[in-house]
This record gives sequence, C-alpha cells and structure tokens, in this order.
Amino acid sequence: MALSGGLPLTPGAATYLVNHVVLPPSLPHKDDFKASREQCLLDAVVCALQDLRDSAEDPEVKHVVTVAIRSITYLDYSRDKHGNVSRLQLQEILQKLVAATAGATVPLEIKAQNAGLVITRSVDSIIFEPFELSPTNKAAMGAVGRLVRTFPGCASSIPISLMKEQAFRESFASTIAKMSTQAAPGAQPQVRKTGKLMDEDRDTTGPTMVTDWLMNYIAALGGLTNTPRISKNTREEVLWRDCLHPWRRSPLWLLIRVNLQLLFTRGAGTGRVRGGLYKAFMVQLLSRMLNSVCPTLLFMWAALIYVS
Repeated sequence: MALSGGLPLTPGAATYLVNHVVLPPSLPHKDDFKASREQCLLDAVVCALQDLRDSAEDPEVKHVVTVAIRSITYLDYSRDKHGNVSRLQLQEILQKLVAATAGATVPLEIKAQNAGLVITRSVDSIIFEPFELSPTNKAAMGAVGRLVRTFPGCASSIPISLMKEQAFRESFASTIAKMSTQAAPGAQPQVRKTGKLMDEDRDTTGPTMVTDWLMNYIAALGGLTNTPRISKNTREEVLWRDCLHPWRRSPLWLLIRVNLQLLFTRGAGTGRVRGGLYKAFMVQLLSRMLNSVCPTLLFMWAALIYVS
C-alpha cells in the first residue's frame, strides 16, 4: 500500500485522488476509472482512519473508528481485481459478519446497478440498506449549488438465523456478484436517436434492481425496518468533451463517505462526538493525501522544468 509505506503515489493516482476527493475547479472531461486508482483511494481511507484511531484519546472514539476500519477493510476484500464484487470473497465476509458483534458493517458497491448496499449486524438480525450512488445527469446538472441527498433510501432485515445458513449466504453472494457486473434490462435511461429509442450510456443506471427488487426479496424473508438516515450536501459534476463516457465523481468515494458518516452518527454516543468525528476523518485524509501527493508533484514539476 503506497500511502502507508511512505512511498509517493504515481502521477495518475495522485491526480485521481485530488480530482475525486478535493474536486478542484479544473477537472477531466472524460471517465478516468481504473481499479488500481480506486485501490489507492481505499488505501488512503484506511490509513486516515488508522491515524484518527491512533490520535484519539476517548475510548468510545477509538472503538467507533476501529469498527469503521474493519468496515472499509471488508469493502476492500469484497472486490476483485476489476473492482467488482467477488462471489467467493463475499461469502467469506458474510460468514465473518454472522460471527461478529452487533454494529459490524459491510459496505458493497454494486457497480452495474449504480447502487451501494450497507449490510449491518444487529443483535438478532442482519439489516440491509441500499441507495443510489451516482445521481442522474439531470439531477447533477440541474442542481443550484450542492445536491441535497438522503441516505439510505430504505431498509430491510432478516433474522440472524437465516444468514447462518450456508445455502443462503452462497445464494446471496452469487446474486450480488452477478448484479455487480450485469446490467438489468430497462434500468438505463433512453434517448431517441435516428427515430429509435436507445439506451443512453452517458447517463447513470437506475438502481431499482437493488433498491426495489432485492429489498422486496429480503423483506419477504424478514421484514421492513426503520434506521436513522443522514442528509448530505453533495458536490457532483458531469463533464464530457470528445469522449464516450463523461467524468463523474467517484461512486466508490460516495459509498465510503456515506458508510463512514452512518457509522459515526450511529456509533458515537454524544452529539459532540457524532458531529466532529467525520470532519476529523476528512482532516486526516487530506493530510495523508498532502503528504503523499507533494513528492509526486515535485517530481512532475522538476520533470517539466528539465524538459523545458
């Protein structure tokens, strides 16, 4: 892991982190997705959380941040080399979740459905909370200022006894892995071209397979439930110029932020801790990024001076 090892990031990874985390005025105008760059983002988040835990003096804060580190570690392990959910690795995670204590959380990015799914272990049940990741082009481009969004959209739960069954875990992991790579028919917005309706690949996929079908399936096995929600003032961009797919802010980064803010809001006991813990994490992350990005930028500037 480049950040924890003290090694500078590659120019591409450094630029990716700055663009998606900081969102500077000058942004790319085409999709810049690479699974290796998402891995750098996950590594940076884990390092920042470890810094936050090590600097905390309050035992309550240390516990909540430790839960958050384990949560992001689950997210990292659930992914294959392409960034999609791995069936076998998700099975292992679900088995660990059954044996975990209440409050353990597994966030998943279901790429092909444009959906995030947060799975939480409670005392006697497993809670599933889905939400849309990237907003539609219309929502992102039509918002005046920041786009206000509420997470999660809904919640369903099943008894812990059902998750203990190996057949259910295998079936569930297989379903999530398949949805991570296979788009659902009818979920893509359409546009009329040459007199025919065609899928608009430059817009985002509707997450209905997760937010509707999967949640109804889980509710049929258990039931609907209520969980505390959060509202976020998100900054979103949709930019494209002479390319097939536009640049959007990383949906993985949104999943990470929502998951951590839900954990910090629900896990910390006092309002003071709840309000400041997420901000403290962001300070640690930006500090980590600054320390890692500076050597890379100095190298790039030196190369430019040498060439000129």
